[in-house]
Amino acid sequence: MNLPSHQTFCDCLRHNFRVQIDGGSNENLVLTSVSTLLESAVSTPSHPKEHFSIIFECQNQTHLPQKIYSFTHPTVGQFELFIVPIGPDRVSKHMCYQAIFN
Repeated sequence: MNLPSHQTFCDCLRHNFRVQIDGGSNENLVLTSVSTLLESAVSTPSHPKEHFSIIFECQNQTHLPQKIYSFTHPTVGQFELFIVPIGPDRVSKHMCYQAIFN
């Protein structure tokens, strides 16, 4: 399965992503941050690898445990992503989740 690229996530900053949670229900997460990480020695011009992290914010009180979830976005489509809760946002107090691509 191909995951969206760094640029794709940058283009979707502040967009809602639908996340399927257990029991068939869905939760909306807002993409709030896309950060570039340091380049790795395994990345070569012929085999470039993107190293970045993204942060989503959940505006409801739902707490999602770390695991792989199915995400859907109107233009990006469907993909699976491992997210980890990283605590509430300092300002909004909404729970945030991070995924790291390396």
